[in-house]
Amino acid sequence: MGARTVLIEGGAMLNYAALSEGVVDEIYLTIV
Repeated sequence: MGARTVLIEGGAMLNYAALSEGVVDEIYLTIV
């Protein structure tokens, strides 16, 4: 159970990071 929780939280953090980068890219492209 512990390892599974870490896996889920790690995946969520990766998703969030990818999402944030995508948003940053969109903002950057919009400005440029």
